[in-house]
Amino acid sequence: MLVLPVAERPQQLASCLESLAEALRQHPYAGNIRVVVADDSASPESVREHARIIDARKERGFSIFHLAPEASFSPEEPLASPTFLGDARLHGHRGQAAARNRGILWALRRWRNTRTPTLVWSIDSDQLFCIDATGATIDYFSLLDRLFADPEIVVATGKVVGDPPVSPAVMTANLLADLIHFLARFASLDAESPCTFHRDAQPTADAAYHDLADLFGFTPPERCDYACPLPLPHRHLDCLAALAFRLERFWHGEHPTRACHYQAQDFQASVAPARTVYAGNYVFRLQAPGYPLPFAHLRLRMSGPTLGRILKAQLAHRFVSANFPLYHRRVAASGAGFRPGVENWGDLIDIADEYERQFYGDVMLFTVERFAATLMERRDPTFYAEQLAHTRLELRERYRERRAAIHAHLAHFGRLLDEIRRASPRCQEPIKGFSRFAEQVRHNFVHPAHGFRRIEDERRWASWQSRLAAALVALPDDYAQWMHLV
Repeated sequence: MLVLPVAERPQQLASCLESLAEALRQHPYAGNIRVVVADDSASPESVREHARIIDARKERGFSIFHLAPEASFSPEEPLASPTFLGDARLHGHRGQAAARNRGILWALRRWRNTRTPTLVWSIDSDQLFCIDATGATIDYFSLLDRLFADPEIVVATGKVVGDPPVSPAVMTANLLADLIHFLARFASLDAESPCTFHRDAQPTADAAYHDLADLFGFTPPERCDYACPLPLPHRHLDCLAALAFRLERFWHGEHPTRACHYQAQDFQASVAPARTVYAGNYVFRLQAPGYPLPFAHLRLRMSGPTLGRILKAQLAHRFVSANFPLYHRRVAASGAGFRPGVENWGDLIDIADEYERQFYGDVMLFTVERFAATLMERRDPTFYAEQLAHTRLELRERYRERRAAIHAHLAHFGRLLDEIRRASPRCQEPIKGFSRFAEQVRHNFVHPAHGFRRIEDERRWASWQSRLAAALVALPDDYAQWMHLV
């Protein structure tokens, strides 16, 4: 059983379902596959288009159900805690965690009495059932059956390949470092000579795309090479122009230098104890349904890793990761589609809301990590408020350091652009694209930097501190209520 939240993304929904059909064509599966599409769209046009896409794909080797934003699937729903299901007064845009949990709850209630062993697989609409851009696939469903043949395993998570599963709010410093490396090399080359920025895809270190990867225990490379995707032959100038075009897509989640790549590995050998959840790629048993994403009403980023810390504390070795990645493609051919917290301001893209939700998602994650073992017993709001404040001060310093690094990178970046502009008149047009990117970075991280101002605002922090502490205190009761509804 697959649960798939979607909001204002008909093209990506269609591509996801088509890829599922193709994966089943290549690897026929004898089991019964159901797909629950949990629609979180605010636009009636999007809801209708999603419904049309679903209706057109009901005979593709799986049954499919459309849970519209206004659908009421249980008379008990209004009593359910908003912690997991979001604000019931909203018809759409409750957030991915609330939509996902709503789809999971609907599926669990509908099929809770089934005696057939069943797995629930949480996926995303901007993912494909393949392992790379060529569409190569693996036998996902048979692999998961093999994995869960071990009765000890309760929850499993896979990774994603392709575009990173995090926000531009925490990828900008390393992208600037990579672009500086690219431009410094480009400045030493003849713009009209054949392109030399080609190499095979290299294995990417875990969390290499994350500016604060060390907080998660990883050591990313200081810089990564740009691998030009254009077919040969072409000039260095063509490579420069193509990269300039791609930079605009970064604000919607692409990363041109630090994409994640599939690494082949024996599946059983890949199984290991886990500590994080990829919200768009985790699986649990229908008969063990107590694993919704926490704090959905707060619409924080990092909800998956936060759930992972809770699962690690509760399940230990029964929560595992394994090598069954899905291909993540943030931007469809028609554009980025809806992305909460990213706003178009004419020529500028503003990520202040996403930046703030990323910061407080990090605050919640690392507070939960410290006390995951006692979350279900502790009910002291003062304690949590103090711990949240401590975590916030630590992270605020790290965010300040990263902002200073971005500021320094921008100065170097600008000097290289000037050098290339002076050396080659033919580079004038693509350099404009790099300059626009620099202006976007300046707007979001230097001045006016609305997102940074929000996390420095003490009055906003007082409100966040109160809400975060209240959510932590309420978590045991919320889980109990969830199990009652299931």
